Amino acid sequence: MKKNCSGFYALLAFLLVFPLFLRRKWRVARRIIIHATPAEIFPFINDLKNWPLWSAQSCCEGRREYTYGAVTSGTGAALEWKTRRMSGAMKIVQSVQDDHVAYELELQPCKCTIEGVIALEEIDGSTRVTWLCKWESGSNPYLRYIDVIAKIFLKRELAAGLENLRKLATGVSQA
Repeated sequence: MKKNCSGFYALLAFLLVFPLFLRRKWRVARRIIIHATPAEIFPFINDLKNWPLWSAQSCCEGRREYTYGAVTSGTGAALEWKTRRMSGAMKIVQSVQDDHVAYELELQPCKCTIEGVIALEEIDGSTRVTWLCKWESGSNPYLRYIDVIAKIFLKRELAAGLENLRKLATGVSQA
């Protein structure tokens, strides 16, 4: 009986102390090579009305309602969305033709902000597309467990979104 109890206390101590050593700044990056030029890919990432065509988040959680700002492409473009469980607001903060798009995404109800960049780099007639997202944890170290889970899901969503973008940019059917 004492052995079981001491194992429980050791696990409890670990769960209480471990988050203190987790990082506060998180980062997820995914890359893909797309056999298209940056000029062919750029309109899909620069115009927020095109994001539902390829972003993996659009395929999750069932119905998603979108509201676009007065500007939908380039710097200053804005998009709000909501689902049954959460909502978000996205704004393009920098757009450089055929090079990259940088954005900020605010998620509710978690009240977190993600900074993202989708960069295009031409390589021998193809384009390397790099999608980077980063965010900072709050001051509560125990909420960092959520960041660990978020990082796992975000890796999968970025990879799926890039694959959808590849299919869209190269004209491969998404059957």
